[in-house]
Amino acid sequence: MASGAALGFICGGIPGALLGGYGGKTLGSIRDKKGVSVMEAFMRLEHAHKAAIIATLAAKIFRSLQ
Repeated sequence: MASGAALGFICGGIPGALLGGYGGKTLGSIRDKKGVSVMEAFMRLEHAHKAAIIATLAAKIFRSLQ
């Protein structure tokens, strides 16, 4: 959480620190549940599941840019 907040602060000031801290906490909980890094857990998914995750994230990003 702390490293996410620090990186978020560097990139986006106080709002970035809040978002980075939340992101770090979320990624940390995935590591705790799976026992592996988020990237490793993602790589273990089936292709269709990975594509669905990426499509959902892309849609959220593009919606936020409007």
